[in-house]
Amino acid sequence: MSQPFNLTNPGRILRVGVVLLKGIVEIIDVAPVDQIHQISDRFVNPLPSSVVPDDLKPYAIKTEYHWVSEAGPGTLVNGTSGIVVSPTDSFETCPPLDIVVVPASAAAGASEAELDFLRKTYNESAAFITICFGMSAPLQAGILEGKTATAPRFQLDTFRKMAPGTNWIDKRWARDGKLWTSGALLNGLHLMSAFIQETWGSSEQGARLVGAMAEMGAWPDGSPEYDDEEGKPFP
Repeated sequence: MSQPFNLTNPGRILRVGVVLLKGIVEIIDVAPVDQIHQISDRFVNPLPSSVVPDDLKPYAIKTEYHWVSEAGPGTLVNGTSGIVVSPTDSFETCPPLDIVVVPASAAAGASEAELDFLRKTYNESAAFITICFGMSAPLQAGILEGKTATAPRFQLDTFRKMAPGTNWIDKRWARDGKLWTSGALLNGLHLMSAFIQETWGSSEQGARLVGAMAEMGAWPDGSPEYDDEEGKPFP
């Protein structure tokens, strides 16, 4: 098993992968990956200095993206709202991924090949992120066993009974080491905001860059709590 490296200062291009499982992929679960793109050099460098000061641009990360399915290139994956995604990689051709994003997919269960690939990418990655019901296949693969995790709120009690070996918490997102899980729908944006702040916002320059992009994009603040605007818990 390869060892995770330092995501904050990788020293090379980061490989970000979205794992597209069988079924109809929830596109709103895929959207948070674009927040990573928003702190990359390809997005940041063309921006005017009034948005991102020139002295911060060298701190933008370098990224490449892999859209991975079992069948791979030459096939199509259906998404919600009628969108169609064309994978760039198969499980066989995909390079080791540094950051893995697993969106929800409307399928009865993952195939053995999909489960094996999830286990492989979990072991190889430095960050493994699931969005909404995207945690279902990793749960099936045994990745969540012994971990603290979250899931869509209305199903938490079901998961507690189904998988008592996981510590299920009622949060917008949860972190256990390199494993990040989120609640439902837009909670993926809360998770990704927190992940980016934690990973690249620790230095003075990194914090300024992340802050500038978060302000420009009006990102959620990354809080894991289900609070309304006044800080009162939702029912």
